Amino acid sequence: MTIEPEKHALSHDQIVNIVALGVEKAEVKIELTKDEIKELVKEGVLQAFDRVGMGGAAEEVQRDMAHLRRWRTSVDAASSTGVKTIVTVLIAGLLGALWLGITTLIENPPPK
Repeated sequence: MTIEPEKHALSHDQIVNIVALGVEKAEVKIELTKDEIKELVKEGVLQAFDRVGMGGAAEEVQRDMAHLRRWRTSVDAASSTGVKTIVTVLIAGLLGALWLGITTLIENPPPK
């Protein structure tokens, strides 16, 4: 049985209850227009934002996400720079120790 939206309009709560039961278990098929689906999705997203305390602040949330992205990329860049610095210091230390050892051997050769 197909319910046409024009003939049998369901309330939002009825649709939520049918979806909660599981569409495959429900005995009703619902055909929604693209605009109705968009409206339901929009309403669901707004409800989810309300639940986590971000209701009605889509622009703020977008700015927060942009800030988090900049923070993450700067931390990634800093950790990459830190690793390069550590490797450079270790290599310089090893080369310095090698140079010191070679110059010491040349200036003071071991006795025979």
